[in-house]
Amino acid sequence: VYFRSPFTFTIKGEIMVEDNKRDLNLFSDRLKEALSLSNMTQKELAEKTGLTVASISRYITGTRVPSASVIRDIAVVLNVTTDYLLGLSTIVTKPDVCMSEL
Repeated sequence: VYFRSPFTFTIKGEIMVEDNKRDLNLFSDRLKEALSLSNMTQKELAEKTGLTVASISRYITGTRVPSASVIRDIAVVLNVTTDYLLGLSTIVTKPDVCMSEL
């Protein structure tokens, strides 16, 4: 059975720890950068996402892995893409799309 999450690669029950650490470090770096670009504090992000400051701190230090829904919530508040936070894209902000333009 093969399973892939944003942070863990599992092949037949074996976790490839090196990939896990690299992905988690990239998420941490991207989260720090997005916070800086938005001029938002960890406390403000916690308040706007409904998370605790401790959780945000753990995501930034790489000691905790956020769920997919938390990554989505963080991306919405910081106005970045989830792909950017996960290291799948270098495009930082979401494009502004107006329904009248479609």
